[in-house]
Amino acid sequence: MCLLFAKLSIRQCAVEFLLKPFYNNDMKPTSRSVKNFNSTDKGSKTREKILKSALKVFSEKGYHPTNVEEIVEKSGTSKGGFYFHFPSKKELFNTLIDEMLGVLLTKIEIAVSEKTDIAEQIEAALDKTFQVFTKYRSLAKFLLVEAVSSGNEFEKTRFASYSRFARFIQQLLEQAITEGRIEPVDTGVVAWCWVGSINQILIRWLYLEEGSLEQDLKAVKGLLIKSIGLKRRV
Repeated sequence: MCLLFAKLSIRQCAVEFLLKPFYNNDMKPTSRSVKNFNSTDKGSKTREKILKSALKVFSEKGYHPTNVEEIVEKSGTSKGGFYFHFPSKKELFNTLIDEMLGVLLTKIEIAVSEKTDIAEQIEAALDKTFQVFTKYRSLAKFLLVEAVSSGNEFEKTRFASYSRFARFIQQLLEQAITEGRIEPVDTGVVAWCWVGSINQILIRWLYLEEGSLEQDLKAVKGLLIKSIGLKRRV
């Protein structure tokens, strides 16, 4: 257990470092200090700069209008540095899809690991998913809009990333069944239904670009929990 928390703590610091530039204007950074993430590898730092800048540019302009020169300029790196880490813009985009979903899953894992009751773990997973996407709007727009609208060439990567999220939800549901907290269901189907519901409500918010998500997300979470008949421990 100690090793688990140690690993999650290290990953959390890396997550905060990567996403620091994308806090909403009305949000403050978390209490965890980015200073704890000290990379002495110049190549790793260059790669991180490129990824952060690419996320920003892709989220603002989309995949096709963006060129490598813009990403290089924004990241303060060089074309040589770019192509050393990423053979092409397409490879960079695929890497972002995979790693940004990893960012989300890391935060969810941390939130879930802090709970011991399966009902609380499921709620924590939903809460953290909504919190991350609403807090990091650039991340939400990239994963939910740009990664979809950029063409079929990225469909395989996007589906694999969504599948990782669905599998995580599925594992929680299976644990709930094992503990007798929900009735037996097809956890794979239910997990994908949850992913679809979360996806659509967030896309709606991104396109409307107005209002607070708090009430919508509270309603969605209630519906998802109710859909599986989750029994709370008494």
